[in-house]
Amino acid sequence: MTAITPGAPNHEGLAPLASRFVNVDGLPWEPSQFPGIDFKTLLIEPDTGLLTALVRMAPGSTLPDHQHVQIEQTYVIDGAWSTKMALSGQANLYGAPLEAATLPST
Repeated sequence: MTAITPGAPNHEGLAPLASRFVNVDGLPWEPSQFPGIDFKTLLIEPDTGLLTALVRMAPGSTLPDHQHVQIEQTYVIDGAWSTKMALSGQANLYGAPLEAATLPST
């Protein structure tokens, strides 16, 4: 696996199977192409599409309908969001199977 954390200087030069520590607070929020939605990429594996990220969604924002190449797991830290199939509030975990369509909004 060649998973990386973009913007994590302590990962430079690590072997593919080396353990990784991610200083999440030290990573910048990156604006997305969608208004009111920012990302912190914690881990990405380009060959498989595996992605772990923090997503910050402003009230009233929506991600366009999309599918994931891997399973989706979403843990709500603060606030609430919904999809076509579920409403998820603070401290709840939402999971969607491989290739399920999702349309999250706040």
